[in-house]
Amino acid sequence: MPSWIYWSILTIISFGLWGVFSKIAVDSMGWRNATILYTLGFVWVAPVLFLLYRPSIHVVGNDIAIVFALLAGAVSVAAIVGFNIALTTGEAAVVVPLTSLYPLITIVISLLFLHEKLTLTQGIGISLAIVAVILISI
Repeated sequence: MPSWIYWSILTIISFGLWGVFSKIAVDSMGWRNATILYTLGFVWVAPVLFLLYRPSIHVVGNDIAIVFALLAGAVSVAAIVGFNIALTTGEAAVVVPLTSLYPLITIVISLLFLHEKLTLTQGIGISLAIVAVILISI
């Protein structure tokens, strides 16, 4: 099995736990405090990665790559804020699957601007996943 599958499974498990942990935090302390603490959870990752991989990480590159890396961080925080606010009034069992439609944005942008391709099978799989999430959310 390709290694990306193992990393994908780890991601699924981590995001699943993230949804539950976020709901517990938001219910206990409100979305503002949960968002601040959640964002602080990110802060320690950068120095650890730098210390572990110092020889291969260089914070230099073309300017556009740096801009997109910073934009990725900024939109992550925007997503976290929106997610936490949604959890304040919504059930985690509905909010988490509904917000998991975010890959649709990635798919559309990847197809239009990155010129990536989908096979028919992948397209059908994505369509079925969308239907599944919609059904879970209603």
